[in-house]
Amino acid sequence: MSYDVNDAEYANVVRLAPPKRYEYLKCCDWEEVWSVKDSQNWRLMGDAEQHECIPVWPARRYAAEACVGDWEDCIPEAISVQDFVNKWIPGLIADHRSVAVFPMGELKGIVRKPEDIRKDIEQELQNYA
Repeated sequence: MSYDVNDAEYANVVRLAPPKRYEYLKCCDWEEVWSVKDSQNWRLMGDAEQHECIPVWPARRYAAEACVGDWEDCIPEAISVQDFVNKWIPGLIADHRSVAVFPMGELKGIVRKPEDIRKDIEQELQNYA
């Protein structure tokens, strides 16, 4: 159930500070998160300490904005929230990777441990039970 971001919403959201964009990550509302991949792999980015992070966004339009420069060969791809919680997060934990939530150009995104993301998503999912 993908969400199409309108122009006004996009313009407002991309200007938010990283903590506010984290709050905006509506993966539970739309039952998916988005990341980007090239023809073979999901793309990773480094945080301030150069730890590997998987970048995620709440909608395709935001993820598509990352597909420029070094990532121009990438495409946005949806990940169901169930797969993200049940498959991706355990894999990220095992690989000692973090999650970069909603990076937008110069506004790097907030980096969270996968365990924290899982806790926040599971807490949010309780609102839908």
